[in-house]
Amino acid sequence: MIRERILLKEFISRAVGLVLEKGNESVSARFAAEEAAAKSEFEKAQAKLARWDAEMAKKQAFINKAKELGMSPAGEKARKLKSDPLYNFDVKIVQSKRPTLEKELAKVEAEYAAYDPAVTGYKVDAEDARAPAQAQLPEKGTQSFAKIKSIKPLQWYEWADPRWKTAIKSIAYGSSKEKSGEEQSGTGPGEKRLAQIFGGKMQGGGVSFDVVTPDGLRWEVKALDTKSALIRPGTEGLAAYEQPKQHLDRVMKQLKNFTAVVAKAGLEDYATPEEIKAFNYISSFVEGEYEMIVGKGEISGERVKTLRAVLRVTQALKSGWESQGAEDDIDTTVGLANKEVEVDKNTYIDVAKKVQKAVPSANVLDGLEQRELALATLKDHAFDDPGAFLDEWYDSIDVNRVFEQVDGVFIVSQTGFNMVPKSFFKRAFKFKKVSQGKPKFEFVYYTSSED
Repeated sequence: MIRERILLKEFISRAVGLVLEKGNESVSARFAAEEAAAKSEFEKAQAKLARWDAEMAKKQAFINKAKELGMSPAGEKARKLKSDPLYNFDVKIVQSKRPTLEKELAKVEAEYAAYDPAVTGYKVDAEDARAPAQAQLPEKGTQSFAKIKSIKPLQWYEWADPRWKTAIKSIAYGSSKEKSGEEQSGTGPGEKRLAQIFGGKMQGGGVSFDVVTPDGLRWEVKALDTKSALIRPGTEGLAAYEQPKQHLDRVMKQLKNFTAVVAKAGLEDYATPEEIKAFNYISSFVEGEYEMIVGKGEISGERVKTLRAVLRVTQALKSGWESQGAEDDIDTTVGLANKEVEVDKNTYIDVAKKVQKAVPSANVLDGLEQRELALATLKDHAFDDPGAFLDEWYDSIDVNRVFEQVDGVFIVSQTGFNMVPKSFFKRAFKFKKVSQGKPKFEFVYYTSSED
């Protein structure tokens, strides 16, 4: 089993290479650092268990030798026997229980396997262009009860603060109705109170910011009445994520096509046992997660971590199979408009597939190996540089990017509010997941007098 794992590890390392990630502050670099830490803990746990086995072997040898010499292992005479390196075991280490050490090893092994699936033999565990809208400025002379400059970022302010308590006492926290009883559409909890406090103007529906203050700053207002609640960007922020979402969907669809082509033809004739295990790992991921990622738009941090591992394993297979097929190159010349044009192999295969489908008797796919047909499905650069792809994807959900149309965010609850100017976004908001195709963030500094 150990030898098998070493072979799998060598397979991944050889094909993927030592330097996959780029950029000192990139998401790829963070993943690489986390992988190194997980590997270190895994190796420590392995060493700890191996040391226990070695010390326990010494202890058992000591007991057997003492009995052979007619001594009691707990007696005074047997103590001299411990001076021999063969029997001098570490009492403290052998006091541990092997099942406890095995449990510790299994835990850190699972954590490390999230980065390098070869560690557990590819075992799969089921898992649970933006133009800003025109701002409507408040009318000149609109009364205010506080200036934005007087509010400290990330500090909790009560609605009951004496400076504005009287001014907002008739404005319900969750109401968007005017005194006349007419409802103003597109407004949410806390917006009208904030507009009243700062002499601002609510923007209404169809605009990705909620309140504009007299200084022209645009503010989004997000209601969080519990610590576990998450916020999502407004209309323009969601539009900014649409293109990266489509890119991720394309990558998943290519993975699905890849596994389908390989599964149809079988692997036994041209793949090593390590490659078969690697493919089964990829296939299990696609089967288990495709609908969640593409169909439902549910992408947790754990799913991204697993996707990274899957892309690296796919890159390894692709690299290995491409190098094996290099000597068997085929003529990729096609005839178009009475001209012969040489194209790359993937383009040739795409054309050949369409011709084969339209004219089954043409046999234009003869001479192509199954692995070449499978590799032709992996067109995206994600399969050549997983780190760069994930950097691009994480950049698309960067909080400054999805909230770039506003100058700040107000976090409101039943009891008060926090102000988060743009310069504090990275500090205040932490990406949690994509849910229903929308990136969502945790507000790290949630505070409430109700807590």
